[in-house]
Amino acid sequence: MEKTTARVRLEVVGWLPQAMGGAAERLRLDESVEPGMSLERFLRNLAQRYPQLKQAMFQSEGEYSGLMNVVLNDRLLSLPREQVTPLNDGDVVILVPAYAGG
Repeated sequence: MEKTTARVRLEVVGWLPQAMGGAAERLRLDESVEPGMSLERFLRNLAQRYPQLKQAMFQSEGEYSGLMNVVLNDRLLSLPREQVTPLNDGDVVILVPAYAGG
């Protein structure tokens, strides 16, 4: 029998947890997803649940803002090119604010 849900560990760091109602600098959540759900769908679902996070993730036209990096299983992804990456049971998604400077 095929598994109907997968568990993904979501970690949010820096100032991003505040956009999700957290007070700490690191927020850890276990999220249920459909097996094979795309990273893009996962992020857009989060954005619907957390409007302040949506402002950090997306521009008004729905394009990625560049204010946040996404790490999947210790690998920094290139958005939007890798947004179709499927999520699997046990994956770890980390949302990190983009930093710049010298």
